[in-house]
Amino acid sequence: MKRILFTITLLITLSSFGQNQKATLFFKNDDVLEGYAKIKKGGRKILFKTTRKSKIATYSSKEVDRIIIRSNDKDILFQYKILKNQKKITLLEPIIKGKVTLYRNMTQQYSFGIPVGGYGVGENEISSYYVSKNNEPVTDLGHSQSLKSFSKAASNFFRDCPTLVVLITKKRVKRKDIVDIVEYYNKNCGE
Repeated sequence: MKRILFTITLLITLSSFGQNQKATLFFKNDDVLEGYAKIKKGGRKILFKTTRKSKIATYSSKEVDRIIIRSNDKDILFQYKILKNQKKITLLEPIIKGKVTLYRNMTQQYSFGIPVGGYGVGENEISSYYVSKNNEPVTDLGHSQSLKSFSKAASNFFRDCPTLVVLITKKRVKRKDIVDIVEYYNKNCGE
């Protein structure tokens, strides 16, 4: 039992401190910092170092407006957004910009189990999607493993586009088609 607890503790510790990536922080006061960052706690915290050997500083939505992470020679922008009806702020990646902007939040889910031959840890990536019109607070459309009704949330959000609502309610488009849904709206609906 001690070995199992040690292994779990080690895995959690390694996942907490690994993989700082090159990043640029953009502060609300217009300051900019270059260095290395790791996004923690679903975006509620950003651990940041100006050099790999410097001391870690912790930032949140109170100070930071957005962050660019460099991953595989690609810059990925994350912005803090307010969740509609929750007054909660979260760090999201814009996927599509237009009349409706589609945002994504990807999180890691760890599961512990007993596979054949010993104990193991599984990792699963979960994407949560959010949408916003006219830079309003974002609406949560749920995540890939949510029991929340995507059809109900999406139909309500896109209610000003009857043709799209019909496609959603008749399940001709589903959560997995969210990019196509937003692109359809931006091309065919709205003001």
